Amino acid sequence: DYTSVGITFAAGNTFTVEGRDAGGNLVFSCPAAGTAPAGTLTCTVPAGTAPGTYSVQVVSSNPAYTSGSLTLTVSASPVADFAPDANLRFCVGAPIAFTNRSQNATQFVWDFGDGSTSTDRDPTHTYTQPGTYTVTLTARVSATCSDQLQRVVEVVPLPVASFTVQPPTLTLPDETTITLTNTSTGAASYQWDFGNGQTSTEANPSVD
Repeated sequence: DYTSVGITFAAGNTFTVEGRDAGGNLVFSCPAAGTAPAGTLTCTVPAGTAPGTYSVQVVSSNPAYTSGSLTLTVSASPVADFAPDANLRFCVGAPIAFTNRSQNATQFVWDFGDGSTSTDRDPTHTYTQPGTYTVTLTARVSATCSDQLQRVVEVVPLPVASFTVQPPTLTLPDETTITLTNTSTGAASYQWDFGNGQTSTEANPSVD
């Protein structure tokens, strides 16, 4: 915003917002035609401008006038990132630890997709219902400078282990093998320990 005192800007006047580095070198400028004694000028800092502190002033062409200066701090663009970024399948009730790997950000807002949010840098969240949830991390330097990343997590019910044995009783030495029928639900892999030093990862193993 600018306000002039005792200056009448003539037709054809151009206002220019100028940004200069510590050495006085012009880094960016944004011209806008106008004659109003007060108003708002908009200037977008060009992509690629190096982070740092710049002196900003308004220059008019008719009449030629240079305002006082204000200090503008340009920050590096934030990059949102977090872990876990693979194997995003979890059981209901299992705490999930999120590790913030964002760069160039000072403020963080997490949305876990189930109505819960957090402003912690590295939050832990527990889902209480099965489903598919979109986790959103917003990494900010300011209200107008942010980046966002989303990842989908799958929350599944707790597995229930169960099996049957056939035959339930062995008559030695004629019978030496039992067959185990896996009746578990909600599981994707299995680990058997038969108590005799043998193990298996098959769904339905036989034991001699």
